Amino acid sequence: MQAAIFNGPRSIVYGELPDPVIAARTDAIVRVTLACVCGSDLWYYRGLSSHDLGAIGHEFMGVVDAVGADVGRPPPR
Repeated sequence: MQAAIFNGPRSIVYGELPDPVIAARTDAIVRVTLACVCGSDLWYYRGLSSHDLGAIGHEFMGVVDAVGADVGRPPPR
Protein backbone atom coordinates (compact mmCIF):
# COMPACT_ATOMS: atom_id res chain seq x y z
CA MET A 1 0.00 0.00 0.00
CA GLN A 2 1.08 3.59 -0.47
CA ALA A 3 1.55 5.63 2.69
CA ALA A 4 2.98 8.72 4.31
CA ILE A 5 5.87 7.44 6.43
CA PHE A 6 7.26 9.33 9.41
CA ASN A 7 11.03 8.84 9.73
CA GLY A 8 11.61 11.43 12.46
CA PRO A 9 11.29 15.20 12.87
CA ARG A 10 11.15 17.01 9.51
CA SER A 11 11.28 13.70 7.63
CA ILE A 12 8.04 12.42 6.13
CA VAL A 13 8.26 10.48 2.88
CA TYR A 14 5.81 8.89 0.48
CA GLY A 15 6.47 5.18 0.18
CA GLU A 16 5.23 1.61 0.04
CA LEU A 17 4.29 -0.57 3.00
CA PRO A 18 2.90 -4.12 3.08
CA ASP A 19 -0.84 -4.38 2.42
CA PRO A 20 -2.85 -4.60 5.66
CA VAL A 21 -4.43 -7.87 6.75
CA ILE A 22 -7.22 -8.74 9.17
CA ALA A 23 -5.31 -9.90 12.27
CA ALA A 24 -8.08 -9.73 14.88
CA ARG A 25 -11.79 -10.43 14.68
CA THR A 26 -12.45 -6.73 15.42
CA ASP A 27 -10.21 -5.35 12.65
CA ALA A 28 -11.33 -3.49 9.55
CA ILE A 29 -9.38 -2.60 6.42
CA VAL A 30 -10.25 0.80 4.96
CA ARG A 31 -9.02 1.85 1.50
CA VAL A 32 -8.21 5.55 1.77
CA THR A 33 -9.75 7.69 -0.95
CA LEU A 34 -8.96 11.17 0.43
CA ALA A 35 -6.55 12.29 3.14
CA CYS A 36 -5.30 15.53 4.67
CA VAL A 37 -2.85 16.82 7.24
CA CYS A 38 -4.19 17.43 10.73
CA GLY A 39 -2.75 20.19 12.89
CA SER A 40 -1.71 17.60 15.48
CA ASP A 41 0.58 16.01 12.83
CA LEU A 42 2.67 19.18 12.84
CA TRP A 43 3.69 18.72 16.49
CA TYR A 44 5.76 15.59 15.86
CA TYR A 45 6.83 16.74 12.38
CA ARG A 46 8.42 19.76 14.08
CA GLY A 47 9.90 17.53 16.82
CA LEU A 48 7.75 19.05 19.57
CA SER A 49 6.12 15.74 20.55
CA SER A 50 6.98 12.08 20.09
CA HIS A 51 5.49 9.74 17.49
CA ASP A 52 6.37 6.19 16.49
CA LEU A 53 8.26 5.77 13.24
CA GLY A 54 6.16 4.39 10.40
CA ALA A 55 2.87 5.10 8.70
CA ILE A 56 1.10 8.25 9.82
CA GLY A 57 -2.24 9.90 9.35
CA HIS A 58 -5.68 9.79 10.88
CA GLU A 59 -7.71 12.36 8.90
CA PHE A 60 -9.17 10.49 5.93
CA MET A 61 -12.21 9.19 4.13
CA GLY A 62 -12.36 5.75 2.62
CA VAL A 63 -14.17 2.60 1.68
CA VAL A 64 -14.35 -0.41 3.98
CA ASP A 65 -12.82 -3.28 2.00
CA ALA A 66 -12.79 -6.03 4.65
CA VAL A 67 -13.88 -6.63 8.24
CA GLY A 68 -13.17 -9.21 10.91
CA ALA A 69 -15.80 -11.70 12.02
CA ASP A 70 -16.83 -9.64 15.09
CA VAL A 71 -17.35 -6.37 13.27
CA GLY A 72 -21.05 -5.51 13.17
CA ARG A 73 -22.90 -4.19 10.17
CA PRO A 74 -25.54 -1.45 10.32
CA PRO A 75 -29.11 -2.61 9.88
CA PRO A 76 -30.57 -2.15 6.39
CA ARG A 77 -32.55 1.06 5.85
